[in-house]
Amino acid sequence: MVNEEQLEEVEELAGCFFTEEEILEIIGLETANQAIRRAIRKGLLKQEAALRKSIIDLAVAGSSPAQTLAFKMLESVKRKEY
Repeated sequence: MVNEEQLEEVEELAGCFFTEEEILEIIGLETANQAIRRAIRKGLLKQEAALRKSIIDLAVAGSSPAQTLAFKMLESVKRKEY
């Protein structure tokens, strides 16, 4: 059984882009259950959101490379939605 503290650690490690296998090794487990997989996904998505926000902030501030990345992110979302 995985406790809340371990799930928080899993989420944090996933946010550092460790793989599921690496995370399991770090926390000392052999297999991932549904709660661990959810924590991994949550950690990855939260980190992606933070990175996207940083890119958007830089783009709005006038960074040409960030504007290019932001435009690519927008186009990617549009393709998925329509």
